[in-house]
Amino acid sequence: MRPGTRVICIDDSMNPDVASWQPRYCPNWVKLDQKYTIREFDDNDGIVDGVLLEEITNPILYLPKWNRVIEPRFAAWRFRELEDDQVEETVTSKEEVAVL
Repeated sequence: MRPGTRVICIDDSMNPDVASWQPRYCPNWVKLDQKYTIREFDDNDGIVDGVLLEEITNPILYLPKWNRVIEPRFAAWRFRELEDDQVEETVTSKEEVAVL
């Protein structure tokens, strides 16, 4: 996976051990079967491969354990890359933009 890759969410579950507090730190969550575009990919310092999505943003957090600020990432295993024939391309004409 790399920036620009189109993916579909195959797992939107939340671990019961974190379900009570995680929404405070990551209020915007992925939805099963929803298509997304990878905005950023990183290995989270070897913890778990994570992705940021074009369609979802979350508040920036300070992580004292690593002494840095980040936007919470979604685990890459929650997604499957779409095949070329599954990618829906949206073309917006200048006329459509002007109407908006």
